[in-house]
Amino acid sequence: MSAPDLPQLTATIGLQLQEQRLLGVKMAGQLVAQFDVENPLDALDRATLAQMEEFEQELLLSPLYTPDDSHKLACEPFLPVAGLSPTEERQLVATLVAQGVQGVGAFEERSGPIDLPEIVIERYVSLLGVGRAIPPAVEDLLVELAQGKALLQGRRVARERVWDRPEALSLLCQCLQQSGEKHSFSDDKMGFLAEFIRTNRPASLDELLQQIINMVESYRLSEEGGSYDGVSGGHDGSGIHSRFTGEMVKAKRLSMAQAVLMDFNVSSSYAQRQARASGQLTAPVESADEDMENPFL
Repeated sequence: MSAPDLPQLTATIGLQLQEQRLLGVKMAGQLVAQFDVENPLDALDRATLAQMEEFEQELLLSPLYTPDDSHKLACEPFLPVAGLSPTEERQLVATLVAQGVQGVGAFEERSGPIDLPEIVIERYVSLLGVGRAIPPAVEDLLVELAQGKALLQGRRVARERVWDRPEALSLLCQCLQQSGEKHSFSDDKMGFLAEFIRTNRPASLDELLQQIINMVESYRLSEEGGSYDGVSGGHDGSGIHSRFTGEMVKAKRLSMAQAVLMDFNVSSSYAQRQARASGQLTAPVESADEDMENPFL
């Protein structure tokens, strides 16, 4: 798409802002204490918000109005590869403000409207990344490797700020090229790379692959020590849900790590075993991991 579909984009974001937001117990307690009200929703009414400075409004409502990846993905069909221009982004915000878009807050059995200040809408739109361009080299690779929802998801990831660093962008292009050669592109793998490269900031492909191997090894050592998180070897009867969630995240990360390593013919038998055990890895392996040369170990 070379031009934005501003009406559809505005409607999509407007619906997102109108989604009901649940106030957590911690936030509710802070609102009750700070504003001396019986119900935290009373601190979010029009009169109270109008008395605040813009930075106070933003600070108060930002926990409720921060878009997640699903919100960003919903906007992608209406965005050009180059993103919105500053003028178009300002126009979008102005339209939402003029429409008087209201949010909905909920706590326990009560819900109520939230008059969204312009600063909150502006922040939300900015965090959606609608003004960010997809790097041309990445777009060229994506249109060759993906289509449909996978292409939209890849474009969403490609707009992330992590790729502003030249070394990170180069690594992404190398990984996408290798995925093309292996016919193994996946938007999940691209998302894993974005998170991993953002956190670990590798400067070269060798460094990236070594860091991934180190992550896999740390999981292996934590498993041998009886710890699901690699920090403590102790277990008790509490936190079962957290442990289960942690194991699911671990299995997904190991699956993605194995997928990246396989693209570059690098061995990690532990990652492969764990990915298979969790059902995350289904593709056949061309050669046994134990026999594959690993230049990083």
